[in-house]
Amino acid sequence: MNSMTEKRKHNPWLSVIAVALGAFSLIIAEFLPVGLLPEISRELGITEGRAGLMVSITGLLAAIGAPVTAIMIGRLDRRFVLVGFTLLQVISCLLSAYSQSFMVMMVARVFLGFSVGGFWAISIATGARLVPKNKMAQAVAVITGGISIATIISVPAGTLIASMFNWRIAFIASAVLGILVLFIQILWLPKLTTENALGLSGFFGVLRNRKLHIVLLYSIFAFGGHFASYTFVTPFFQQITVFSTLAISILMLAYGIMGVLGNLLGGITASRNFHGTQITVTILFSVALLTLALFGQFQIVASGALLLWALAFGIIPLSAQLWVQYTSPEAPEGAQAMATAITQLAISLGAFVGGVAVDNMGLKAAMALGAILGILALGMIFVAREDKKKVEASD
Repeated sequence: MNSMTEKRKHNPWLSVIAVALGAFSLIIAEFLPVGLLPEISRELGITEGRAGLMVSITGLLAAIGAPVTAIMIGRLDRRFVLVGFTLLQVISCLLSAYSQSFMVMMVARVFLGFSVGGFWAISIATGARLVPKNKMAQAVAVITGGISIATIISVPAGTLIASMFNWRIAFIASAVLGILVLFIQILWLPKLTTENALGLSGFFGVLRNRKLHIVLLYSIFAFGGHFASYTFVTPFFQQITVFSTLAISILMLAYGIMGVLGNLLGGITASRNFHGTQITVTILFSVALLTLALFGQFQIVASGALLLWALAFGIIPLSAQLWVQYTSPEAPEGAQAMATAITQLAISLGAFVGGVAVDNMGLKAAMALGAILGILALGMIFVAREDKKKVEASD
């Protein structure tokens, strides 16, 4: 009998949805400040580059929280762990909403960072355990879809709420979302005990996998490039493209819609031609950012480039997740924890380096930096293909 009991008392798909909603809520909270940077920086009296640290510090702590969680939770009931991380998100958002100084805001984001990293590190493996083996792929797709959609819509949602009310209401809305998810998890999640704890040796054992090394480098460049640029997308369209706040809100909503379409399209194309999909979306990602860096002052061109960027990045997280699974079938939890840490570190470093570029060279520099890192990510795909050819030739 499976160590995970209480299945008879819980619909497995409702349980998967509860996990997906937790991931969705946390990622919304993580990237919410991206659409609020101008308002937060003005009210707290800091530069926009420094305000970008709200994203980078969360990513940095999430990078630490992912492996720490994977190693330390042992055989703890995953239900309590997931609920605890959601509760921590609620506390962080409320603290952010009522913060009167940048220091208090950063403390709140530290709390959120640990929550995001820990939740993301175990959510996919947990979701896969909730359903029969022949339905694991669909369960993982639901959870990664929640993560991808949250990544896409967090900025337009924050921008829209801030334009209607203010940035503090956006954080309160995120806290309310977290409270709703908290109740859903309590109701829908079964007892989730496990007999196989990862352990320190198991976690670091995945580092011997060269194929995974290439995936992790791809994630560093792709996610780092995205957030070096995306963290400053709102001030870019305010100051370089010169759109009104309402126009930016509409454009970011369109960005979210295109990103969701990209995620759905990626699920279809990646199953048919995984490497072809990876190459295509990484090229489109780089071209879109380069176009913004060179021609961002032209409203039509910039709008088109932003939507192309959304379509491409809507697929990239999904393809990266699938790549991790393909390269580490023997140790999926360890590989996922490592990938989570690296991805969050890339987000942190990307937002930080992007902020340095903005403060020293202007907003266009952030877009150029993203394009360069996108090209480096593309190079990792070709490195992986060459490695595969060498292995096949030696066989």
